[in-house]
Amino acid sequence: MIGNKNGWLIAAAIACAALLLSLIIVMQSAFAAGSKPTTATLVSGALDEWNTDEQIDSFLDSPPIGEGNAGDHYVKAVRVLRDNAETIRRFHGSFRTWKSDAQEVNYELSDEPKEARLAGIREVPFDQPPAVAEVLRHVAEGAGKETMKYVFVHTARDEGLRVGRRIEAGNDFIAIAKVLMAVTEYYYHRGEFEQSLAPQENMLVMGWHMFNERAHVDMMYQGLIIQNDALQTLIPTYEDLGYADKAGRAREYRSSVRQLMDRIEEKLDVIMPPADQNRLANPGDVFNVARNDRDRAWRVQAVLALGIMKAQPQGVMARADERITRKLIEKFLNDPEPLIRAAAEAARDLTLSGDSEPQTPEDSD
Repeated sequence: MIGNKNGWLIAAAIACAALLLSLIIVMQSAFAAGSKPTTATLVSGALDEWNTDEQIDSFLDSPPIGEGNAGDHYVKAVRVLRDNAETIRRFHGSFRTWKSDAQEVNYELSDEPKEARLAGIREVPFDQPPAVAEVLRHVAEGAGKETMKYVFVHTARDEGLRVGRRIEAGNDFIAIAKVLMAVTEYYYHRGEFEQSLAPQENMLVMGWHMFNERAHVDMMYQGLIIQNDALQTLIPTYEDLGYADKAGRAREYRSSVRQLMDRIEEKLDVIMPPADQNRLANPGDVFNVARNDRDRAWRVQAVLALGIMKAQPQGVMARADERITRKLIEKFLNDPEPLIRAAAEAARDLTLSGDSEPQTPEDSD
């Protein structure tokens, strides 16, 4: 009897230990802290608010210091482009034809002095429609302002943000930049360097505004691209005008712009890998950026990245990461910053086709 009793006690003890171990494993899975961030977001400066090493006012004679919202003027330029879409399309086509004809004239007069070649190029006909002049005027007015507020000021709030690496508003600025570049090239190829300065410098400032709004990482990145493109012609223009010192400082600024572009590409790949790479970001890095980044645009991007993680089929991520992802989205739905709230709404509403959001017992409390 005693042996049988001891045997039952031992069996009961083993069963209790097994049950306790199982409960510990379940509790750890359900309430663990989640994945840890990697050195990609832990390294010094990774979550700082990044800026160019050089300043734009180091070489611009008229830096953007005026009061008001530059976005109020840029949106007028966007409206002109939209209202005159066919005219602008023909303008770009006419410019390509003019450029080809101008290059042919330059080739035919290659044995002539420079002034003779330029005189021949200036005889090639080309008309700029009034809509282009209107775009130039609005951009010039915007470029004089110190700050820009565009996203959710001149974009529809009810459209919200989309989970992804791009923002639709960036396309409007790209369209403006294409007009400015065409006008710049027209004057530059004609040897009229002074006339080409304004559209180049205004384009540069517009890109600077896009970056410094810090509304969305794609707007920042496209702003850097626009600045880089403007500097590509602005630097030789300064040199042709004999402004060697300004050209040197602009070249240093361009170098810092390119460095920032590289840093943004690397960081974006960490928290929101390109779709064609077929991989998921490390949840710990996304959590770290969403919670702690000093740059609003990066917090917006990380909250959008939460949507991608939330929409994954159950089992793709650890249960603790699934739980934290949902809890963070819920938290950011009440964030005081409208852009963060909009990003959280987009993350909440994203689902993968045929998949439903995984549920766990702790979500019911």
